[in-house]
Amino acid sequence: MAVRYVAVFFAFFVALMFSDALPAMADATHPTGAEIMDKMYTRPEGKDRNGTMTMALTNRENVKKVLTFKYYIKEYGRDKKSLIVFSEPEQLQGMGLLQYDNWDPAVEDERWVFFQERPDGTVNPAMNKGFLGSDFTYEEMGWRSTDEDNHKLLGEEVILDAPCWIVESTPKDAEHAYSKVVTWVNKDNLVYMKSLFYDREGNLLKKMTTSDIVKKDGYWTVYKTRMENVQKGHVTEYALQDIQHDTGLSDDMFAPSNIKGHLIKIDKSKK
Repeated sequence: MAVRYVAVFFAFFVALMFSDALPAMADATHPTGAEIMDKMYTRPEGKDRNGTMTMALTNRENVKKVLTFKYYIKEYGRDKKSLIVFSEPEQLQGMGLLQYDNWDPAVEDERWVFFQERPDGTVNPAMNKGFLGSDFTYEEMGWRSTDEDNHKLLGEEVILDAPCWIVESTPKDAEHAYSKVVTWVNKDNLVYMKSLFYDREGNLLKKMTTSDIVKKDGYWTVYKTRMENVQKGHVTEYALQDIQHDTGLSDDMFAPSNIKGHLIKIDKSKK
């Protein structure tokens, strides 16, 4: 599901921002799992937003590396375009990720990674193997639409004093990386509080949690997101440094032809 789970991150890419003005559900007392996830995915986040984030990667030996990047997101109805450009460490400067996320499952999402040329004329290939070794897949750096999964409301639970719905989402695509994802959604503001990701064999693979959720520019903002791969003992933590909403980002910013560097399009099979 995404950031789209994270929207993450960018929302998680990220980090995610949410509005007070939440559309009413068909039955606010007894919503379906699909209704809850649809509202979570489509809550107002502003016409565009941009900010700075750090991504800390920690392995089983407790060795940590920290990366910093700028991100830009613009919405086109329910579709989104996003751009990530790394600034630190020095060897990753100018590298990044460009994504077009389409709400209609019938329209394929598009993703490109891009690299800067070294002084010797070679290209830094650091992003060829997954998203920089983080615990987020390329797909999770974008967004997921409600119709890509079957959703079931499992129950309710209070997390950090927040009443939450618990929703199980099963991908309709039998080839998807996960057999299911279980998400805890805050009833009051529709921020997701926790997600559990299960591998194709049905075993718990990853656990994602959010914290430091405050309102910025009228939108609920997740300032910290933690993803742990429980099978590998690896952790990725995103921390939002700053964010601005509705600044009027140009469409040209998201045009592949305007990206500096070597673009490589990621095929659909590379999750």
